[in-house]
Amino acid sequence: MELGSQLTYTGQKMLPCIVFLCSFFAAACFQDIQPSKAFLSESCDSLCTCEEKDGILYLNCEERNISKISQIKVPSALPFHLNLYKNDLVELCAEDLEGLKNAVSLHLGANSIQELEPGVFSALGSLKKLHINSNFLVMLKEDTFHGLVNLEFLQADTNFIRVVEPGAFNKLIRLKVLILNDNTIKFLPSNIFRFVPLTHLDLRGNQLQTLPYVGFLEHIGRIMELLLEDNDWMCDCEILHLKIWMENMRAQSAIGEVVCSSPHHLRGTILAKIKRDVLCPSHADINLEEPSKSLDMVVTPSSKVAEIPKLEDAKDDAKIPTPAYIFRNVPLTKLNLRKNLLIHLPVSNVLDQLDSLEQIYLEDNPWDCSCDLVSLKQWVEKLRKDTVIGSILCHTPRKVAKAELRALRNELLCPGLVTYSLPTDEDESVTSTVAIDGARSGFFSSIMDSVPLSVLILSLLVIFLMVIFCSAGIVVYLVHRRRRRVKKKQAEGAAAGEQQPHPPAIQHVRPENHPPHTGTEDRKPCVRRALTQPHRPDLPQPHLLRSA
Repeated sequence: MELGSQLTYTGQKMLPCIVFLCSFFAAACFQDIQPSKAFLSESCDSLCTCEEKDGILYLNCEERNISKISQIKVPSALPFHLNLYKNDLVELCAEDLEGLKNAVSLHLGANSIQELEPGVFSALGSLKKLHINSNFLVMLKEDTFHGLVNLEFLQADTNFIRVVEPGAFNKLIRLKVLILNDNTIKFLPSNIFRFVPLTHLDLRGNQLQTLPYVGFLEHIGRIMELLLEDNDWMCDCEILHLKIWMENMRAQSAIGEVVCSSPHHLRGTILAKIKRDVLCPSHADINLEEPSKSLDMVVTPSSKVAEIPKLEDAKDDAKIPTPAYIFRNVPLTKLNLRKNLLIHLPVSNVLDQLDSLEQIYLEDNPWDCSCDLVSLKQWVEKLRKDTVIGSILCHTPRKVAKAELRALRNELLCPGLVTYSLPTDEDESVTSTVAIDGARSGFFSSIMDSVPLSVLILSLLVIFLMVIFCSAGIVVYLVHRRRRRVKKKQAEGAAAGEQQPHPPAIQHVRPENHPPHTGTEDRKPCVRRALTQPHRPDLPQPHLLRSA
C-alpha cells in the first residue's frame, strides 16, 4: 500500500511537467505554422503568387520587374521554390542571398546577370536546382558554386560562356544534370568533372574540337546521356580515343552524334561511321579486338610499339595517348612501361582491363604524386606483391620527391580529400575522391532539408510522449511485480505455519476420588501415583523409590 501511494504521488508530481512539455511543443508548432500564414497574407498578394503544398512554399515572381532579390521576403523556417524568371536582375550579392538559405530551387533565368562572384551561393546549402540560363555570363570562375553541396541540377545554357576555370564544379559532389549547351566553350579543363557524379551532360552548340580521355572521359564513365551535337569537331588522331570510348559505352547510354567539321574531306561525316585507319592512318595496325593468345607488351623509348607510343610532352595531360579500353580483350601477362615520361596512368577502363596481368614494370618514370595518382596507388595495392616489379618513385612535387608511391598515404598525395563509394545502377561501388567542405551537412541538417519543421516538431512530440508513457508503464509493471512477489512470500509463510505439527500436551492422570493436590501435602501421593503407573523398564523400579 505504501509503495502504491508513493507511485501515485510520483505520477501526480510528473503530470504538470508532461502538460508543460506538451504545451511547449504545441506552441512551437503553432509558431512555426503561423509565420508562414502571416507571410502569405503580407507579401505574396502584392509581389508574387504563392502556393503551399506539403509544407513547401512555391513563390512565382516571374516577370515582376524585380531588380534586387532583397525586394522579396521569404519565410525564415519554411522550405520554398523561388521563380525569378524574366526579371531585371543584373548582379547577385552574397548578402542578398543569405536570406534564401531554405531555398530548394532557384530560377534566375532570362535576367541580365553578367558575372557570378566566387562564393555568391555559399549560403544556399539546401539548394537542389539552380537555373542561370539565358543571361550574359562569359565565365564560370573557380568556386563559383562553392557551398552548393546538395545541388543536383544546374542549367547554364544560352549564355556567352567561353571559359570554365579548373575547379568550377569540384564542390558539386551531388550534381547529376549539367546543361551547358549554346555557349561558346572551346575546351574544358582537365579533371573538370573528377568529383562530379554526372548522369546527364549537354554540350551541344559549343565550339569543342575534341574531348580527351585522360582528365575528361575517364571521369564520366557512368554517364547516361551525353549530347555532343553542333560542335567544331576536328576528326584526326586526337579524336580517336573519343571514338573508341563511344564504341565501348554501355548500350543504355545515349551518346549524341559527333559530326566532323574538319578536315575538309571529312566535313559533315559522322565520327562513328569513319574507320580508324581513315581517321588516323598511324594507328592502322592497332589491334584492339580479340587476340588469339597471351602477349607481352614492352614500351620503352627505344622500341617502336604501335600500341602505346612514347610520350612526348608529359606536362600536358590531354596529350597522353592512353585511350579508353586500349587493353580490352587483350590477355597481357607482362607489361613493361619503364623509362618513359609517364606522370600518371588512368585506371578506369585502362589498367583495370588487365585481367591476366602477372608482371608490370613502372619504374624510371617522372611520376607526379598528386591527386591524379591516388587511383593508380589503390590499383597497385590490390595486386599481388610480386606483380609490380621495381619501385614507383615520385618525381614531383618536391615534398615527396624520390619517395615510394606505395609508402605514401592518400591524404599526403591529395590533401583535403576523402574517399567514398558511390552506388551505381549495377549494385557496384565506384571509389571516388571528394573535397572536404567546411559547410558539411550533418545528419540532422539533412533531415531538416527534407522534412518540414512543423512535421519534425510533431514527430518529436509524439516520440517524447511515447517515451514518457512507456517509462511509466515499465515502472508500474515493476511495482506490481514486486507487490505480487511480496504477497506470494506471505502466502507461502502462512501455509508453512499451518502444516507444522504441534507437540503433544502432557496430562496428569489423577486417580478417582482423590482430592486435589495442595502445597501442604507431603510427597507420598507422588510415590503412590508412580506406583500406579504401568511397568516401564526405562523408569526407576519401585523398590528404588522406597529405599529413597
